[in-house]
Amino acid sequence: MLKPCFLYFGLYPEDHEIFTFRLINLWAAEGFIHGSGVRAVEDVGQDYLNQLIGRNLIQVVKRRFDGTVRCCRIHDILHDLSISKAREMNFLTTLNNVATSADCIAPRRVTTSFHSDAINYLSSNYQIPKLRSFLCFDDLDSSGVKLPLRNFKSLRVLILCYMGKQRARMNEIVKLKHLNHLELGGRTVVLPYAISNLENLLTLDLHQCNGVILPEVIWKMEQLRHIRLPLLCWAPSVRGFHLVRHGFHPFEVSLPNLQTLHNLPVKVFEANWLHRLDSLRRLRVRLITKHIIEVLSSANSLSQKLEELRIIRPAYMKSALDLSRYVSLRKLYMNVSGIVDFARHDKLPTCLTELVLEHTRLEMDPMVTLKKLPRLKILIFGRDSYLGEKMVCSGEADSFPQLEVLKIEARIPGWMYSAQKPELRLKEFVAEEGAMPKLKDLTLTQSIPRMRVPVRIKNIITVAI
Repeated sequence: MLKPCFLYFGLYPEDHEIFTFRLINLWAAEGFIHGSGVRAVEDVGQDYLNQLIGRNLIQVVKRRFDGTVRCCRIHDILHDLSISKAREMNFLTTLNNVATSADCIAPRRVTTSFHSDAINYLSSNYQIPKLRSFLCFDDLDSSGVKLPLRNFKSLRVLILCYMGKQRARMNEIVKLKHLNHLELGGRTVVLPYAISNLENLLTLDLHQCNGVILPEVIWKMEQLRHIRLPLLCWAPSVRGFHLVRHGFHPFEVSLPNLQTLHNLPVKVFEANWLHRLDSLRRLRVRLITKHIIEVLSSANSLSQKLEELRIIRPAYMKSALDLSRYVSLRKLYMNVSGIVDFARHDKLPTCLTELVLEHTRLEMDPMVTLKKLPRLKILIFGRDSYLGEKMVCSGEADSFPQLEVLKIEARIPGWMYSAQKPELRLKEFVAEEGAMPKLKDLTLTQSIPRMRVPVRIKNIITVAI
């Protein structure tokens, strides 16, 4: 099944950088990849992508710190080849030029950067019901051309990067019974209750919208695997009363297959509902509340499958978060101060491999306890994460036994806006002999005045100004 996965790159514009999360979900929506035994379909998709990269068919644009591919693209020459082969097989059609019956017969997958003649052709083509994927990277409504989505009876993938007349468009979208992947961007989107008609929907991606009004029925769509939301989310209202908050009728959450929930909407999602997300692997919470912290720290903690947790709140919050029960949590990103006691390593999961801290405003040297995390490979101190002037890594046998990457942001907040060179908070860094035996990369955003480290570490220091 590698061939259709490769040909799918032809749907994207030349030099377009594609996030692997989106790409793999599209492959799954098209039925190119399937779960295998205990392995999730997303893991199988990652294997397919690695094979394409290994054969030099796909280029890596950006990797995560753990080495996995975050973003990729296809070379211009191979992009032309993929389009050519795909057209021969009637696999896809690009409508960036005027379409004719000669080059667009029974289209199965269509991509377009808006062209009125092309859209007019697509609208009038009697074979439209065979269309499986439609990707549009411009605003369909900008020129007044009408595209009746309701005619796309077999559509599985729909990406509209810019939603114009969104209410009329949504009324058509909710009638696409076979839709597996829905991605919208642009203006604030009002999801109708009829969104529940999409019984095959696996991915709902709205993170590029300005905002979204979410009906509570979204939390009962059992088949959903991925939900990505914008920062601003509201509940529907009738005469100024928010239906979710005023409890006009009983409600029960049922999302047994949900793996991704980005930008959990704290105003319309009750914290206790988190216990119902049995398959959750990735959770991102902005403006976290005390109630959510209590749920995350409870004895019957969130899904034991949770692998990645991102918590963001600009303001200080004093509340204890205990993550020690999460046996699968590998990545933790904290952008909030006061909720984790970094003086106690037993509040963090021992399986943690990547830890990123920003605006945590730690006063005690965190190295004293973080060094005891046995599997930690990547440690990043972002801006305003540590307020002290000295950081020490001891040379004990258990001092960061697996750490490979250490990055320290040494500037104070607001440095880029200051006309004068800011004063460093961190003025001394000490690594004793034997500390961090597997360290490969020590990156500083500014030189630290007093550095006392072994020669093996001194040789791998990079100052990225």
